[in-house]
Amino acid sequence: MRPILRRNPGRPVEAPAPRSATGMTRGTRRALQVALLGAIVAGSSAFAVEVAGNADDAASTGTPSTLASLDPTAAARDMFAVGSRGEARETLASDVTIRVDGATYPVVSGATTVAEALQAAGVVLGTEDRVSLPLTDALPDSGVIVVSRVTVEETTERSEVPFSTVEQPDAGLAVGVREVVTAGQVGSRSVTYRVTLVDGVEESREELMSSQAAPVDEVVRVGAEPRSIARAMVAARGWGSEQFVCLDRLWTKESNWNPNAQNRSSGAYGIPQALPGSKMGTVAADWRTNPATQITWGLNYIAGRYGTPCGAWAHSQAVNWY
Repeated sequence: MRPILRRNPGRPVEAPAPRSATGMTRGTRRALQVALLGAIVAGSSAFAVEVAGNADDAASTGTPSTLASLDPTAAARDMFAVGSRGEARETLASDVTIRVDGATYPVVSGATTVAEALQAAGVVLGTEDRVSLPLTDALPDSGVIVVSRVTVEETTERSEVPFSTVEQPDAGLAVGVREVVTAGQVGSRSVTYRVTLVDGVEESREELMSSQAAPVDEVVRVGAEPRSIARAMVAARGWGSEQFVCLDRLWTKESNWNPNAQNRSSGAYGIPQALPGSKMGTVAADWRTNPATQITWGLNYIAGRYGTPCGAWAHSQAVNWY
């Protein structure tokens, strides 16, 4: 029972309600703390508390009836909870905040572990989410608990694989003319990745599988004179430019590079003057008209018998045949 103070005989006056160091009555402070807790749980960073009291309290303490600018953190430190027996006991919230989903929330509950603090703040963790502190750790006195949202997804990326063009010199076509023999086809490559995103930003990716459809080369016949065909074939065999010079001299002497040239006395035929000309049929059936077939056979013959065109040319100069 509160003590009775007497201002004058015959009229008892009840003593003013006890006040805290801040000047607020216990009832006012309790109403403020309950309102503050509700505002924080709702995720609000600002609140207003309407203080109910008589005019004497407001006038004597100088405390305004509406505390719209009260600091939530300072107020949280002054809040109290009701014990199991209904007794009021004061408790201090720790200087810990939770950072999640782009926002920061203060911890003002009676949580004792990291898991309890997250639960009190209404933070629901996904199976892959990460927390900066172990959930079973005791709640620290200060600091920030960071919750990172982690998602893992599979994605497939597809890309084209370009085809190559293979040119086949053909003396049967006019110089500069191009004729497609086989149309090229673009290939494709498909790669499936497992991608890990942390707060929406890619952290890593792991290749799970890949497949590829090979491209089809485009084959083009290119009109060229016999010398151009021979120059390309000489280079393809790894012979230097000096070997083509010897070859040019040899076959200019033999046939002047005419695929239809025929020796009337011996019957030798074509650019390399094969004797008989049918020998060139071992390369292709078009040996009578196709310079490329004739040149291929002639180079095979030279390589097998003389080693190089310069060796064949030296022999021709010595004995007038090769």
